[in-house]
Amino acid sequence: MNASCAEGNVLLRTKNLYKVFPQPRTIFAQIGRVPPKLLKAVDHVSLDIYQGENLGLVGESGCGKSTLARTMIRLYDCDGGNVYFEGKDIMALSAKELRKERKNFQMIFQDPCSSLNPRMSVMEILKEVYLYHGICSKAEAENRCLELMEMTGLNRNFANRFPGEFSGGQRQRLGIARALALRPKLVIADEPVSALDVSIQAQILNLLLELQKKTGITLLFISHDLRVVRYVSQRVAVMYLGRVVELAPTEEVYKHSLHPYTGILLKANPGLDPRSRNPQAIIKGDPPSPIDLPNGCRFHPRCPYGMPACREKEPQLEEASPGHYVACHCLKR
Repeated sequence: MNASCAEGNVLLRTKNLYKVFPQPRTIFAQIGRVPPKLLKAVDHVSLDIYQGENLGLVGESGCGKSTLARTMIRLYDCDGGNVYFEGKDIMALSAKELRKERKNFQMIFQDPCSSLNPRMSVMEILKEVYLYHGICSKAEAENRCLELMEMTGLNRNFANRFPGEFSGGQRQRLGIARALALRPKLVIADEPVSALDVSIQAQILNLLLELQKKTGITLLFISHDLRVVRYVSQRVAVMYLGRVVELAPTEEVYKHSLHPYTGILLKANPGLDPRSRNPQAIIKGDPPSPIDLPNGCRFHPRCPYGMPACREKEPQLEEASPGHYVACHCLKR
């Protein structure tokens, strides 16, 4: 079933999306012709993203958030399932067809330093987008670039500067400008503020929200910081080891979370006073290896409410209350 809980037109839909990464075999495994083990980064995820909404995607590092996002827009090829953008299966598109479609979905990367060519000026970085897609002439592209710079808070006089001459916040503004250049319908922001100072984080978040109001884009916001996600998003999807375990409107998740993992994440959210830390917020044990997942619920080795069914059968995402989906056997006790 699709994890959907908002009214409106579905912009992007994943159905049983599956992505694995074969692991290198040891010399003994090669001699014995043992097939390579598979790391299940995204494990049959079905998710709807609605037009004009802000969907937050949260979870611990390594849970598959970035891989899910990159597979959605075919930066990675999937190993199973489908992705529909405005009803069109983008996994079935040829390279030429995909190139035309890419202008509709763009990505803001976590590290602006590695995603920007240090040998190209701001004008060259932004102009390249227009010229690659053949949208306009060079002269018009330059005018559009200057408009983009103003819209994202960059001074026009910086057009001939290089990324290395900017601060982290300015580089991220440049990354946002590049993502918005083609006026996409969907923007995926992958940890866009995690490498920035707190004061700069607020500026970038407010910029994203302001630009969304102006352009009407749909935003998938990925983060491990639950405070940031609450500020930005209207709905929240919680991932654990490649699967979505809870999905609901933002305030519903923060006030009435149902999955034990979500509850622990919320309790672990750091406060300003270190003396107010909750010792019950510590998750026991280490996360299981995504190469060798446990039977049943993959959270049960660390769950304080585990029961026999949790070790035997993997729970499916089901609607516990209107618009609130959760994958947990404990709710049926």
